[in-house]
Amino acid sequence: MSSGNEWNALSPSHANWQDLDGQAKEAASMIGYTEESWNPSHWQSGTLVVTPLAKEKAWDTLEAPQRDAAKLLGFEKKSWDTIHTQLQPTKTF
Repeated sequence: MSSGNEWNALSPSHANWQDLDGQAKEAASMIGYTEESWNPSHWQSGTLVVTPLAKEKAWDTLEAPQRDAAKLLGFEKKSWDTIHTQLQPTKTF
């Protein structure tokens, strides 16, 4: 599935929560978004608000329903894993 749908979580111009259909809201909730974290108005600082699940799990460790939900919202393995890697704490020695 391509990431070109109107529910692209990675685009600041994606639909507001109230404009999502039931399937998209369910998918967003399944991967950890809330109405507050989904709405692009929270991106004013230019920082993408991503689901905590992206920090916790790499793409390959997501359960199949989570991957399907992420795909519906515009994520792909590469984009998910890039975010996952960037959110990992930096190790200091």
